[in-house]
Amino acid sequence: MHFDLDNAPQKNHIGKVKGIDSTNNSFVHEPLLRHIREEILGGQFKPGQPIGTEKSLAVEADISRNSVRRAVDQLVREGLVQRRPGRGKGVFVRAPHQVVQTVQIVVPNLLWHHCAQIAVGAQSVAASKGIRVQISDAHESPDLELAMLKALPASDTDGALVISLHDPRFTEALFSLKAADYPWVLVDQRIENLEVPSVEIDNYGGGYAVGRELAGMGHRRIAFLGALRVAAVARRLDGLRDAMLDAGVLFDRTLVGDVPAEGIFGSINASATYSLPLVQTLLSRPDRPTVLFDGSGDAIPYACRALRELGLRIPHDVSFVTFEDSPVCELMDPPVACVRQPWDTVGRAAMQMLLDRMDRRNGGVEFAEAQHQVVPFTWVPRASLAPPGQIVMRQSNQSSVISNQ
Repeated sequence: MHFDLDNAPQKNHIGKVKGIDSTNNSFVHEPLLRHIREEILGGQFKPGQPIGTEKSLAVEADISRNSVRRAVDQLVREGLVQRRPGRGKGVFVRAPHQVVQTVQIVVPNLLWHHCAQIAVGAQSVAASKGIRVQISDAHESPDLELAMLKALPASDTDGALVISLHDPRFTEALFSLKAADYPWVLVDQRIENLEVPSVEIDNYGGGYAVGRELAGMGHRRIAFLGALRVAAVARRLDGLRDAMLDAGVLFDRTLVGDVPAEGIFGSINASATYSLPLVQTLLSRPDRPTVLFDGSGDAIPYACRALRELGLRIPHDVSFVTFEDSPVCELMDPPVACVRQPWDTVGRAAMQMLLDRMDRRNGGVEFAEAQHQVVPFTWVPRASLAPPGQIVMRQSNQSSVISNQ
């Protein structure tokens, strides 16, 4: 195969072509890149046809293999060629139906705020790369999502983003998916005993930030509400406890309201049953906490109902903070302080990580060591938080009245 690159002089003169500097590798590969692209789009190269090996292309174009590799990498990203390893290895033209790559996003429930925002962020990156996106919504059915995961390797998609269920059965399914030669990225969780690429929020750091802020305001009795069987929620409690200890405040474990549930579906469903009585129990104590931390991020309506039934006001009688900045937080009266998670950023980071893995697979390169990325949060102080001085005084007065009786 002979390359007449931009009508340039033949071999040994490519570095002298106008606009190309052989001492600048960022330009040397461009004539080869343009030539192969035009030949493929013009139909001179047919689907499945071998173009050559990187070594033979380097000899033919009289440029270094590193420069050829840059040209081929770009063509792989554009979906025009693929590398094939092993016997018969080389660079081959991709079939037309493979030119547009497709990514599947598997979500537990697209109506959930964080799932929708992850999908929005991921789609923005995919659109900029010409990648088609399919969204598979499990509609709060664990069985349906597990079936979706099982079907991924045999699907006609090129890769997938999998938003975590935070469920033991889900983890077992991921072990099987890891064994398949299929590019995917886990979103909203890192599983300690399973090395897979993942992007997650900073659960421990967010809990620590809440503890630091509350301890700095003078709070010493901090109640925590959440499903501790969900590892992400447990990490938030760890952060809260450690921040209090670092501030010289002993953490009272009896102020933890554990919602008995496993997985994100179980946690949300159990909140409706258990959150209200747990909050009522915590806030009915003679030595009730001065602040309630909603560690799961979904207990706002139940906490507000419990406060109303107990005749307590936020923040006059008890302060309130939540882990998730849902649209409800800002609409509450007063607005609720929270740890804001940039879920759209999580989606963008996960999609970029996935596309990098897809490029490696298309190029015939083995997957690199699993990457992990933690996306930072923002602390959002709002009027639901107040120093505990007046609250403690009011509780002391109430205790005196009770003891006198």
